Amino acid sequence: MSKTPPSPDKIREEISEFLHDKYGSNVAIADIDVNAPHEGTTAYSNKPVLEDIDFKLKPMELEAYLQQ
Repeated sequence: MSKTPPSPDKIREEISEFLHDKYGSNVAIADIDVNAPHEGTTAYSNKPVLEDIDFKLKPMELEAYLQQ
């Protein structure tokens, strides 16, 4: 009995309705863009990607590069 999960918009709508019913119109949830880059994602990170690392470096050179 696999049921497909509801869309994020549907979940947001149901949570908003629940909060409105329980607490009135003074409470709402923040509308965030879940697809926007944020801290902890690779799109947000300023760390070097694997293509930026020269794998021909000697261990000491690699360590010095990584400590930059």
